[in-house]
Amino acid sequence: MLEQLFSPDPPGDLLGRAASHVDGAASVLVGIAANQSLVSGVHVAVESLFPLAHHVAAQGGGVIEEAESAGPAVAAGPAAPVQTGD
Repeated sequence: MLEQLFSPDPPGDLLGRAASHVDGAASVLVGIAANQSLVSGVHVAVESLFPLAHHVAAQGGGVIEEAESAGPAVAAGPAAPVQTGD
């Protein structure tokens, strides 16, 4: 991994599994949806935060279709700040 990040001539991705910027954004949105779900107590669909399907399709695929078939989702509003026990 270090060679991929810091080498001036990194080796190719032999298995075709390198993450893109869209994959990184999707992982951040999953965390945001999880936090909103914990605060609100309801299921939060990632697509309710940002429509990723268009961006995934532009890159040539993804697993958005599987997630969409998982069941109904409730879109929640902005999450309240999480209070800590300080």
